[in-house]
Amino acid sequence: MGQILRRIHTIRFAKCGEISGGELIAAGTNADYMRGMFAQQLQDFDALGGPADLGDPMRRFVAQHDPALTTSQGGVLCHNDYVDGNIHVTETSHGWQVSGVVDVERAVVADPLLDVARSTRSKSAWFAAFGAGYGVRVGVDDELLALYDLYHVLELWDWFAKRNWAEQLPDLERDIARRVT
Repeated sequence: MGQILRRIHTIRFAKCGEISGGELIAAGTNADYMRGMFAQQLQDFDALGGPADLGDPMRRFVAQHDPALTTSQGGVLCHNDYVDGNIHVTETSHGWQVSGVVDVERAVVADPLLDVARSTRSKSAWFAAFGAGYGVRVGVDDELLALYDLYHVLELWDWFAKRNWAEQLPDLERDIARRVT
């Protein structure tokens, strides 16, 4: 699966940003795009009643790791939800093979590691195989992966909070705290 995502990431763009209606709404560099996305998610976190004892540590974590955003590999097509539920497999005479990738409605143009972080979030045992197939540079990509992983947890917290699914929030809050405190 990592190798397939790596192939998707060969589709490069000059700028990063959201994709809406088939058009790229460019934000500029990956750093520009991610700074804007973090700002929006943190603003939503506060507005939705996120615990103050997590908001400040998240902001410090993001500020501390902000320089890593400038080391991005540039903008590529990111599926932005490349998880097992969106990967179709078929059994063949050679074993199980990926036969399709679905659910591209959340696609963005960003650093490819943003996609890797979402795909491997909270699956440390799976990360080794996925990361090896993708070509993650252990020890080199760690800071960006940690930053993007926090972004995905924050984004998920906001998503659940907007839908009043409060039962999901405590686990995510513990996950955030573990990452930033």
